[in-house]
Amino acid sequence: MAFLLWRQPGDTAGQDSGGVSRYPSAMETAPAPHLPATFGALLAPFDRERFLADHYGRKALHLPGPAQRFERLLGWQGLDELLAQTSLWSNHSVAMAISGQSLTPEQFCTWGKNRLGDRVRVPDHAKVAGLLRQGATLVVDFIDRLDPAVRAIAEILEAVLLAPVTASAFISWQRQQGYPVHFDTQEVFALQVAGRKAWRLYSGRFEHPAELKGYRASDLDPETKRAALGQVEMRVELAPGDLLYVPAGQFHEALALEEASLHVSFGVMRPTAHDFLTTLMEALPADPAFRKPLAPGDDLDQHGAWLAELAQRLAAAVANPAGAQELVQFQRAKAFERWGGLTVRDRRVVQRFRVRWPGARLSGQTLTLPGRPAATLPPEAAQLAAWALPQDIVDERRILPALAHLPQPVVVEAVRSLIAAGLLETL
Repeated sequence: MAFLLWRQPGDTAGQDSGGVSRYPSAMETAPAPHLPATFGALLAPFDRERFLADHYGRKALHLPGPAQRFERLLGWQGLDELLAQTSLWSNHSVAMAISGQSLTPEQFCTWGKNRLGDRVRVPDHAKVAGLLRQGATLVVDFIDRLDPAVRAIAEILEAVLLAPVTASAFISWQRQQGYPVHFDTQEVFALQVAGRKAWRLYSGRFEHPAELKGYRASDLDPETKRAALGQVEMRVELAPGDLLYVPAGQFHEALALEEASLHVSFGVMRPTAHDFLTTLMEALPADPAFRKPLAPGDDLDQHGAWLAELAQRLAAAVANPAGAQELVQFQRAKAFERWGGLTVRDRRVVQRFRVRWPGARLSGQTLTLPGRPAATLPPEAAQLAAWALPQDIVDERRILPALAHLPQPVVVEAVRSLIAAGLLETL
């Protein structure tokens, strides 16, 4: 097992000409002040395990916070800087709405070129500004990997919830309705950065929405939506520093209460059974039965017998003893497919670990994880476990400074012990 900071003899990568390590220190890699660095800090003072047990996928939650909690998260200047990178944006990544109606690309875009030179519709900043003065809502999508602070929150959610996360900035104006009542196909964490915004959440839920035709809010006609709304279940006023969690499928609407409101919405895109089966289907042709031509004619008995055979083979493929492991690998691949970690100067990838803390208990040197027998850890591994348990992601650049009182080989062995025990998972 080779780690970036834990070099083998003769490995001079990461050293300056004097042989001194030039990797970033723990201080250099620490999150910006006032930005929650863990899932627990994001939800504080609400208990993170209680959230997973009682709210995630089930019930909305409003968590007021200190006004400065998200002040380093994008902000107005950061938003302007992102939009100044004009070749990144098109009508597929920027949207606008006013008075409950989505605007067409023709209303706020012009023809231009993206960074690859392809002809696309790009936002016309003069048109956008004019529409904003009229009270239009602006949505800037797919910012989860463009801003370091936004990316940090997205990666926390991905590590804990094992699903890819997208982030969008929502900008709206006092008493101007942007989007109508709707539900999202994602689990939404709305973080209020500036201004105040009133939300109404309804009791109506669309069961298991998905990014498939017929299962999105935009696919439902207005009459169907009205019939499904139910009563207002929660009224929430978000102020800077507040967080609102809205489960996928719950109908809601929002309205800015001050001149300008900015919130960043993190959408957790949970993989579905359909997603997994679609992937599984790609491997089915390896079984000759799934390459077998359909029988000619219209003999229902013959077709029925053939379908029964296919059903048995498909059931066997899904229930394969290796299937559970394939499902776990599929979920993790989806969650972490966009993670980076490349350090170009040092020509290496920083080793990161996911902390599998849900349900974990540490008592002295005894570690207990769900579904595993209790493990007795070496003293150094127990120290590392106590440090890691409040966190979601740890990497080698932070582990060594945290255990600086221990010799480097001992720290390496402690990491190996926690991987073997199941507390740390290599990303």
